[in-house]
Amino acid sequence: MKIAVFSDIHDNFHNLNLVLGEIKKRKITTAFCLGDFISADIIKSIIDSGLTVYTIWGNNDGEKYKIMKMAWESKGKMILSRTEHMEVGIDGKKAFLIHRHDFVKSLAKSGDFNAVFYGHNHIQYVEKLPNGCLLANPGEVSGHGTGKVSFMIWDTQKNEVETIHIKNPLLVTK
Repeated sequence: MKIAVFSDIHDNFHNLNLVLGEIKKRKITTAFCLGDFISADIIKSIIDSGLTVYTIWGNNDGEKYKIMKMAWESKGKMILSRTEHMEVGIDGKKAFLIHRHDFVKSLAKSGDFNAVFYGHNHIQYVEKLPNGCLLANPGEVSGHGTGKVSFMIWDTQKNEVETIHIKNPLLVTK
């Protein structure tokens, strides 16, 4: 199974649409969103994409009541955690999703997960630990932190990721 992984949208609709278009081209139907979407309008775009999305909160998300209501009304298209982290069992694998990067290495070293995905610092990163756990940050959708827009595709069977860099993103400085 292939799963798209993206993070740190920060209300950049243009770049999100580019990412969702690339995901659709690859016929991927499931995604992990690692937080910092900011507004409920972004969530509407994600739900309307047709993906089944496992979503966690970031440290820059507003309109929480409206977002929770939209997730509930999506009838399973958006699975929303109550916190900045979530364990997901999918395709016989176990993934841990977390927004912040403070203790991701310890989570990956624990041996409890096949993959640990995180966001927050906007820096794309991939490491395969000796225990076989994949530790990865897909980078950012917004482009305002690094000037680069990227997401990842996790191949659950190979336990590897492919990084996709978006061409012609809209870069907005904060």
